Amino acid sequence: MIRIEGLSVDYKRNERDFTALSSINLEVKESEFFCCLGPSGCGKSTLLYSISGLIKGYKGDIYINGENIKTVKPKVGLVLQEYGLMPWKTVYENIELGLIVGKIGNLQRKQMVLSILNDFKLIELKSLYPFQLSGGQKQRVAICRALILKPDILLMDEPFSALDAITREEMQLFVLNLWKKTRVTILLVTHSVEEAVYLGNRVTVMSESPGRIIKYFDTGFEKDERLRMNPRFNSTCQEIRDILKGGF
Repeated sequence: MIRIEGLSVDYKRNERDFTALSSINLEVKESEFFCCLGPSGCGKSTLLYSISGLIKGYKGDIYINGENIKTVKPKVGLVLQEYGLMPWKTVYENIELGLIVGKIGNLQRKQMVLSILNDFKLIELKSLYPFQLSGGQKQRVAICRALILKPDILLMDEPFSALDAITREEMQLFVLNLWKKTRVTILLVTHSVEEAVYLGNRVTVMSESPGRIIKYFDTGFEKDERLRMNPRFNSTCQEIRDILKGGF
């Protein structure tokens, strides 16, 4: 589904060269829930933006469904940490925005938006504006907007970091159940060890800047809300913490 070969990304920062990612090799399978874990500033967001096509000036190659995204525009949905909702548009209008850009007809567009609003239990909020929503509601709207375009891959950039602890766990379970239902390929980046192990079929651990891959973990857990009570869950989390503390 996603294959990355030798990805390196350099920036200019204060007139100096800065390497965000260094020689990343990565593969995400179809229908996999893959989590990329690492400390702040390790290039996790840069990785997502490169896959989405927002960053063009990189070294190496990125393939989606066997096609190089330098020549074929990837069909991906991107969910941002700060939601990315238009404050002057209602829930309904925010979700339909991509369909308008894609020139979907009025009747079909209405059917698609109402259908996904019902699926996400947001229909009663369709006329509200973002400032009238809770953090969890805003994030559900952002996920709706990404999924309504039926992407091959859903990219999520620390989507729950701005939420309180209880809402964060609720949204983690929501996205986990969404993945079980749709089996859309998800690549989520986070700095939370527990979140990565709870959600991911596989987890990759990244080093501090410049970001590179340290190790892969196959979690091998049955994904449900009771997972955090599993001793293997806690031992895996501790093993990852030990690696991160090692300063690789």
